[in-house]
Amino acid sequence: MMCKTLLIFCFYILRISLVSSTTELPINDINFVIVTDVHSWVAGHGFHEPSLNADYGDVLSFYEHLAVECNSQNKDLFFVMNGDFVDGTGLSQDPPSDLVKILEKMPWDAINVGNHELYMKSTVDFISKSGGFIDFWDGRYVTSNVVLAEGDSIVEHNDPTQEGLFLGKPYIFLKGKNTGKTILTFGFLYDMKNNDPSVTVEAVEDVMHSIWFTEVITGMRGDFDAILVLAHMDVHDPLIDTILSNIRVQASFNVPVLFVTGHTHHRGFESLDDKAISVESGRYLDTVGFVSFTAETNNPEFEYKFLDANYKTLSNAVGFTEENDPSFVTPNGQDLSALIIKTQNDLGLLETIGCSPQTYDLKSPREFSNSIWSLFLDRIVPNYLFENDESKVLILNDQDFRYSLFEGEIRVTDLISVSPFSHDKFMRIGEHVQGRYIKLMIDALNDHSTVGIDTGVVAYASYGWPLPNYMASTKDLDPDAFYEVFSGDFHKDALRNELEKVAQNSTGTVNAPHLLPEVYSNKSSRDLWEAFIKENFVCRGNKYTGTNENDSNFAREARTKKVKIFLAVLLLGGGSLLFIFVALKALHKKYGSVITDTREGVLEDLDHVFDGTVNSPRNVV
Repeated sequence: MMCKTLLIFCFYILRISLVSSTTELPINDINFVIVTDVHSWVAGHGFHEPSLNADYGDVLSFYEHLAVECNSQNKDLFFVMNGDFVDGTGLSQDPPSDLVKILEKMPWDAINVGNHELYMKSTVDFISKSGGFIDFWDGRYVTSNVVLAEGDSIVEHNDPTQEGLFLGKPYIFLKGKNTGKTILTFGFLYDMKNNDPSVTVEAVEDVMHSIWFTEVITGMRGDFDAILVLAHMDVHDPLIDTILSNIRVQASFNVPVLFVTGHTHHRGFESLDDKAISVESGRYLDTVGFVSFTAETNNPEFEYKFLDANYKTLSNAVGFTEENDPSFVTPNGQDLSALIIKTQNDLGLLETIGCSPQTYDLKSPREFSNSIWSLFLDRIVPNYLFENDESKVLILNDQDFRYSLFEGEIRVTDLISVSPFSHDKFMRIGEHVQGRYIKLMIDALNDHSTVGIDTGVVAYASYGWPLPNYMASTKDLDPDAFYEVFSGDFHKDALRNELEKVAQNSTGTVNAPHLLPEVYSNKSSRDLWEAFIKENFVCRGNKYTGTNENDSNFAREARTKKVKIFLAVLLLGGGSLLFIFVALKALHKKYGSVITDTREGVLEDLDHVFDGTVNSPRNVV
């Protein structure tokens, strides 16, 4: 066993050296810096994840240095943001008034809308008001299939004079000041169905046949040399093929086309044809994307690179090779970083509310002791929502929580990062519901072939997300027992509709459930988390004190975590085989089975750290 472990560790040391990337960026005639699905993580992850310690100030410094370099080579550089800037950390309020002051410091050339900007009427009204966020960008906010709804009618956009009714602009032309090349730019959102009624998301296929799109793509409204499609949808979404095929038929088979994609929170690339690619650049500011291509229309060469969002990577990429070289930070970048910290302090986001004894992982299956889902469903819900009433069942969606709860100090912003949806109150969706109906409902909703509402959910599952879409707080439902069924407000309609289908398809009406919904509690999941943390995860200094009797295994789990970290440090240092062998033997002698239990976790963690892509997406909706 020890030899096998040693060989595996040696492989990982070799792998580190193989995947170490160069710091040079493949600068070509046309270049793009990309951020997408940041979800208000503009302050970065440095407090809990030092490997992702870049904030928006660092990204701005990176962009400004790169712009100087591109200008010196007579190349063009564009900076784009592909939507979903709200719902993530404490910086995202409702409406996001403090967040937009930070975002408006970023010199983006084009911005797309994400689905999260369209769920709440308060957000839509705030960003679209006169003199608001959309107006600030002076025509650079591009929404090719999102339009404003007028009264009870849906605006038809076959009339090209109706462009003012789009949420943003339907298209723009980006002009390269060095190459003189013109980039026709669109901004598409997937075929979203559950947006706020104040806007209408038109089907992408319908837009392809609209008069305005045909006129633009055929050059009737201006000449162009390449096409940029900001597409808030998965890198492999079938709608990408729909858009590209229409471009090829209506415009040209030779024009270079770049799809900047997102929504499904991972890194991805696809070559669509010899003159078109699709690139997705992570989420939560874990990635800064870079794409470039040559201006040669007949034979464009595309290159791309994913940069980890940390200070060292970004500074190295623009030529600052010294460790933590302070000259990397530009005055604008420094001011923006200072604004981010000031905003966090002003909102009280950095105040400590508790200390976690271990990390509760978002992607850990419920059966695992380090699963955030297990902690919430098995401990928090029974005690803090239902007061141990076993006849009540909460159905939780795998999008309800957005991030892991890390070991150690828990700040206000950490709590919000786990559970950002304070408006999502608990609803009672059914009474007198037999357990068999609940199980049938959950099974149907977890069948991805029947999802239908969001292609991203299906794509998301295909990337290896280890959790079902829906989970019940009661693990072993008695098929003959009767329950009250609850959910968050956001998912109540989907659950109620599916429960109604299940009941209608069942024989007999004696035991038919009584379907609602009605408000059960004005509390949200975040409120439950806060109450639990303050009562159970008490700090001494910045460490957990272990005050709850249910936490007897925390010391062992924390010790296991420390063993993982120690082993990872050994691997990163690339020590000699003898040193590793001696260290492993000493650890095995001291901690016994802990080291054996830890090995697989270490390898899984390292696989995520050192792989050139993000292997498992976190959250989508």
